[in-house]
Amino acid sequence: MEEKSTDKNVNTGQQACACGGESAAHGAPLSHGETRQPPAPSAAPLPSSAALAYLGDARHSLFVRDMLVRRGISHAKELNALALSYITAPAQASAAERIMGHLTEEERAVYRRAVNTPHINRPKNVSGAQYRAATGFEAVIGMLTFVGDEERATELLRISCAATEDKKDKEI
Repeated sequence: MEEKSTDKNVNTGQQACACGGESAAHGAPLSHGETRQPPAPSAAPLPSSAALAYLGDARHSLFVRDMLVRRGISHAKELNALALSYITAPAQASAAERIMGHLTEEERAVYRRAVNTPHINRPKNVSGAQYRAATGFEAVIGMLTFVGDEERATELLRISCAATEDKKDKEI
């Protein structure tokens, strides 16, 4: 005798998830053996440059914090001081210069769009050019994070931090 499954998703072909898998967010039922894939980069329009920069800023900050902790630094005061050498607008503007030669055409387009976005809330201690370049850098990292290309985001983040790392090593 064949054993019946009590999981409704198995019988309908839908992918089961923690929320039960029956919400509209899960889309159409899947065929037997099919798995749901994240949308292709062109499947959904990109958010605004400001939203991409917001996401990219968070991704960059997390990358820097992780890098510093992995170096063995454990004091919060030292971690915060070192992180500032990477995550301020002038540092991000320098990072943008370092990655520029490594960007694809699509990444350059995202960068240009972000740089040309009007900025209302520029900090007083940062030039407009630095702030725009930092926003472009953040938007590129944000776009890569948004489309799920973490490998490429990490590659560019490593390139962007390499020169700062070399400078820090020379200071020590």
